[in-house]
Amino acid sequence: MMGLLRLLNQLIYLYQIVIIAAVVLSWVQANPYNPIVRFIRQITEPLLEAVRNAFPFLLMGGLDLSPLVILFLLQFTRNILFRVALGGITIY
Repeated sequence: MMGLLRLLNQLIYLYQIVIIAAVVLSWVQANPYNPIVRFIRQITEPLLEAVRNAFPFLLMGGLDLSPLVILFLLQFTRNILFRVALGGITIY
């Protein structure tokens, strides 16, 4: 169980890094045909699009706040995982 929580924690952390990379790529004119850019967009855009559709008010004057919401939710999930791992929360 502890190993599974540790793996899930690392995967969430890795996805947070990929979300930040996607934000940085949106600020620069990255080559859209670059395989790394395509990969980052393929794994982040579905979740970003879902948040944009669910919360359209996050698009304010050309500023997209959906990555910030996703990063917040991912960090919240990681904190819950740590509490479960430490025995602070019991899951039935």
